[in-house]
Amino acid sequence: LIPYDELEKLKGVEFFEIKYREDIRGVSIDSRTIKRNELFFAIRGERFDGHDFVEDVFRKAAWGAVVEKKFVKKFSGIIDKFNLFFVDDTLKSLQELAVIHRKKSDVSVTAVTGTNGKTTTKEMTYTVLSKKYKTIRNRGSLNNHIGVPLTLLSIEPECKVAVVEIGANHPGEIKFLCEIAQPEHGIITNVGRAHLEFFGSLENVAKTKAELLEYIAEKGTAIINGEDELLMRYKDVADKVLLFGVGEGFDVCAKNLHCDRYGCYEFELNGEVNVYLK
Repeated sequence: LIPYDELEKLKGVEFFEIKYREDIRGVSIDSRTIKRNELFFAIRGERFDGHDFVEDVFRKAAWGAVVEKKFVKKFSGIIDKFNLFFVDDTLKSLQELAVIHRKKSDVSVTAVTGTNGKTTTKEMTYTVLSKKYKTIRNRGSLNNHIGVPLTLLSIEPECKVAVVEIGANHPGEIKFLCEIAQPEHGIITNVGRAHLEFFGSLENVAKTKAELLEYIAEKGTAIINGEDELLMRYKDVADKVLLFGVGEGFDVCAKNLHCDRYGCYEFELNGEVNVYLK
């Protein structure tokens, strides 16, 4: 649920009289899957422009739509029938609304990043935390400047924990996504040779991943791969750090690893619990 008055807090937003004042049941950028009483953001992409589908979501009983001011004449015929909010940039407004909604909740956010294993780690973390708390996470690997805001906008009043995967292929993107998600805790799986055409070097990949540690420095716990030499250069950036690895010398360690013929691992967790992975 998203109270409609959160929309009124968007910078530079313009709207006519709100036609119906029920709370918004969700946010969508896809006219094909939008549901009744959801809010549609008309995002402009490389192949499609969401503004071409606003009348479609109107026919599907969407709560309303956020569109760009340059298209005000395009929608003059439905302004009196539909909740339309006009902004300068729909993508920036989607991100801004996510921050507004995030700040109003008391959800604890854990961000997961790293070159490999982000989605698996996010799903496992979500599964464990869901045993005790009402928890949400990104669907699939929607971990970018659109997927992260959509995840935060799915926070409901009873939700206590959010596990948010964040990815990057350019320097500064982790910092940007942290400013949206505002995590208290962070997990970095590893540093690898991905998107080097944009980062230039492994050192720059590590520096970008470590932007997460800078954001949560005094807020909560950083969980990082103690066997990753590049990451270990940044372990003192956060105040509270847990290291994981194989063998001795880590806060969380896997011992006696065994892989069966199906590629499934089993190991002893801190020498106390036997873990069997599918």
